[in-house]
Amino acid sequence: MITAQSRLKVLDKPELAPGVCFLCGSAGDDKRKFIDFGKNIEWYGTVYVCTFCVIEVAEAADFTPVSNFDALHNEYRELRVKYDQLVAKYAPFEKAIKNVLDSPDPGFGMVLHPSNLRIDRGEGDKLDESDSNESASGESEANESVDLEGPDDLFDSTDFDDE
Repeated sequence: MITAQSRLKVLDKPELAPGVCFLCGSAGDDKRKFIDFGKNIEWYGTVYVCTFCVIEVAEAADFTPVSNFDALHNEYRELRVKYDQLVAKYAPFEKAIKNVLDSPDPGFGMVLHPSNLRIDRGEGDKLDESDSNESASGESEANESVDLEGPDDLFDSTDFDDE
Protein backbone atom coordinates (compact mmCIF):
# COMPACT_ATOMS: atom_id res chain seq x y z
CA MET A 1 0.00 0.00 0.00
CA ILE A 2 1.42 3.31 -1.04
CA THR A 3 0.92 6.27 1.30
CA ALA A 4 0.54 9.91 0.27
CA GLN A 5 4.07 10.61 1.53
CA SER A 6 5.60 7.85 -0.57
CA ARG A 7 8.06 8.73 -3.30
CA LEU A 8 6.46 6.02 -5.50
CA LYS A 9 3.35 6.55 -7.62
CA VAL A 10 1.36 3.91 -9.47
CA LEU A 11 -0.01 5.18 -12.78
CA ASP A 12 -2.20 3.68 -15.49
CA LYS A 13 -0.08 5.36 -18.21
CA PRO A 14 3.28 7.17 -18.08
CA GLU A 15 2.73 10.93 -17.78
CA LEU A 16 6.15 12.41 -18.63
CA ALA A 17 8.71 11.77 -21.35
CA PRO A 18 9.94 9.29 -22.45
CA GLY A 19 6.61 7.68 -21.45
CA VAL A 20 7.79 4.06 -21.56
CA CYS A 21 8.96 1.37 -19.17
CA PHE A 22 12.65 1.79 -18.42
CA LEU A 23 13.25 -2.00 -18.78
CA CYS A 24 11.01 -3.28 -21.57
CA GLY A 25 10.10 -0.07 -23.42
CA SER A 26 6.33 -0.65 -23.29
CA ALA A 27 4.13 2.43 -23.54
CA GLY A 28 1.29 0.65 -21.78
CA ASP A 29 -1.92 -1.22 -22.39
CA ASP A 30 -4.95 -2.12 -20.32
CA LYS A 31 -3.14 -4.95 -18.53
CA ARG A 32 -0.16 -3.16 -16.98
CA LYS A 33 0.39 -0.18 -14.73
CA PHE A 34 3.51 1.92 -14.31
CA ILE A 35 5.48 2.79 -11.21
CA ASP A 36 6.95 6.28 -11.11
CA PHE A 37 10.00 6.25 -8.84
CA GLY A 38 10.20 10.04 -8.75
CA LYS A 39 13.58 10.00 -10.49
CA ASN A 40 14.65 11.77 -13.64
CA ILE A 41 17.80 10.92 -15.54
CA GLU A 42 19.47 13.70 -17.53
CA TRP A 43 19.21 13.12 -21.29
CA TYR A 44 16.65 10.30 -20.65
CA GLY A 45 13.72 11.59 -18.65
CA THR A 46 11.43 10.11 -16.00
CA VAL A 47 12.10 6.53 -14.89
CA TYR A 48 9.01 4.30 -15.09
CA VAL A 49 8.89 0.54 -14.59
CA CYS A 50 5.82 -1.44 -15.64
CA THR A 51 4.20 -3.95 -13.31
CA PHE A 52 5.16 -6.85 -15.61
CA CYS A 53 8.84 -5.95 -15.23
CA VAL A 54 8.43 -5.51 -11.46
CA ILE A 55 7.02 -9.06 -11.24
CA GLU A 56 9.90 -10.39 -13.35
CA VAL A 57 12.46 -8.63 -11.13
CA ALA A 58 10.78 -9.90 -7.94
CA GLU A 59 10.71 -13.51 -9.20
CA ALA A 60 14.37 -13.23 -10.28
CA ALA A 61 15.14 -12.20 -6.67
CA ASP A 62 13.28 -15.35 -5.42
CA PHE A 63 10.26 -13.49 -4.11
CA THR A 64 7.07 -15.55 -4.18
CA PRO A 65 3.89 -13.97 -5.52
CA VAL A 66 1.12 -13.77 -2.93
CA SER A 67 -1.21 -15.99 -4.98
CA ASN A 68 1.43 -18.75 -5.22
CA PHE A 69 2.21 -18.47 -1.52
CA ASP A 70 -1.47 -18.62 -0.57
CA ALA A 71 -2.00 -21.72 -2.74
CA LEU A 72 1.02 -23.47 -1.19
CA HIS A 73 -0.08 -22.46 2.31
CA ASN A 74 -3.61 -23.80 1.75
CA GLU A 75 -2.21 -27.09 0.41
CA TYR A 76 0.09 -27.33 3.44
CA ARG A 77 -2.81 -26.77 5.85
CA GLU A 78 -4.88 -29.50 4.13
CA LEU A 79 -1.97 -31.95 4.29
CA ARG A 80 -1.34 -31.09 7.93
CA VAL A 81 -4.98 -31.80 8.82
CA LYS A 82 -4.84 -35.17 7.01
CA TYR A 83 -1.57 -36.02 8.76
CA ASP A 84 -3.00 -35.16 12.18
CA GLN A 85 -6.05 -37.30 11.44
CA LEU A 86 -3.86 -40.27 10.48
CA VAL A 87 -1.75 -39.87 13.61
CA ALA A 88 -4.89 -39.82 15.75
CA LYS A 89 -6.34 -42.82 13.91
CA TYR A 90 -3.26 -45.04 14.25
CA ALA A 91 -2.03 -43.89 17.68
CA PRO A 92 -3.89 -46.70 19.52
CA PHE A 93 -2.30 -49.32 17.27
CA GLU A 94 1.15 -47.83 17.77
CA LYS A 95 0.61 -47.81 21.54
CA ALA A 96 -0.58 -51.43 21.54
CA ILE A 97 2.43 -52.61 19.53
CA LYS A 98 4.79 -50.66 21.79
CA ASN A 99 3.18 -52.24 24.86
CA VAL A 100 3.64 -55.73 23.45
CA LEU A 101 7.25 -55.15 22.40
CA ASP A 102 8.28 -53.37 25.61
CA SER A 103 6.49 -55.75 27.97
CA PRO A 104 8.63 -56.59 31.06
CA ASP A 105 6.65 -59.82 31.46
CA PRO A 106 8.86 -62.86 30.64
CA GLY A 107 5.94 -64.32 28.75
CA PHE A 108 4.60 -63.61 25.29
CA GLY A 109 5.84 -60.02 25.00
CA MET A 110 9.49 -60.87 25.66
CA VAL A 111 9.51 -63.40 22.82
CA LEU A 112 8.58 -60.70 20.34
CA HIS A 113 11.09 -58.15 21.63
CA PRO A 114 13.89 -57.73 19.06
CA SER A 115 16.61 -58.09 21.70
CA ASN A 116 15.34 -61.59 22.49
CA LEU A 117 15.44 -62.78 18.90
CA ARG A 118 19.24 -63.14 18.92
CA ILE A 119 20.40 -66.75 18.59
CA ASP A 120 23.77 -67.60 20.12
CA ARG A 121 25.48 -70.63 18.63
CA GLY A 122 28.46 -72.40 20.17
CA GLU A 123 31.31 -73.80 18.08
CA GLY A 124 29.73 -77.26 17.99
CA ASP A 125 26.40 -75.84 16.88
CA LYS A 126 27.69 -74.25 13.68
CA LEU A 127 26.07 -75.62 10.58
CA ASP A 128 28.50 -77.19 8.11
CA GLU A 129 27.30 -77.00 4.53
CA SER A 130 28.91 -80.33 3.66
CA ASP A 131 26.64 -82.06 6.19
CA SER A 132 23.53 -80.88 4.44
CA ASN A 133 21.55 -83.53 2.60
CA GLU A 134 19.90 -81.04 0.30
CA SER A 135 21.29 -79.75 -2.97
CA ALA A 136 21.05 -76.15 -4.10
CA SER A 137 17.86 -76.98 -6.00
CA GLY A 138 16.20 -78.18 -2.79
CA GLU A 139 16.12 -81.87 -3.73
CA SER A 140 17.23 -84.46 -1.24
CA GLU A 141 20.49 -86.24 -2.06
CA ALA A 142 20.27 -89.67 -0.43
CA ASN A 143 23.15 -92.15 -0.68
CA GLU A 144 20.78 -95.08 -0.25
CA SER A 145 19.16 -97.14 -2.95
CA VAL A 146 15.54 -96.44 -3.65
CA ASP A 147 14.76 -100.18 -3.54
CA LEU A 148 15.66 -100.58 0.14
CA GLU A 149 13.01 -100.23 2.74
CA GLY A 150 13.82 -98.31 5.87
CA PRO A 151 12.13 -98.41 9.23
CA ASP A 152 8.68 -96.95 9.28
CA ASP A 153 7.58 -94.69 12.05
CA LEU A 154 3.91 -95.57 11.64
CA PHE A 155 2.27 -98.29 13.71
CA ASP A 156 -0.25 -100.68 12.38
CA SER A 157 -2.10 -103.59 14.01
CA THR A 158 0.63 -106.14 13.12
CA ASP A 159 3.15 -104.33 15.32
CA PHE A 160 1.19 -105.31 18.42
CA ASP A 161 0.63 -109.05 17.75
CA ASP A 162 1.92 -111.32 20.56
CA GLU A 163 2.90 -114.35 18.54
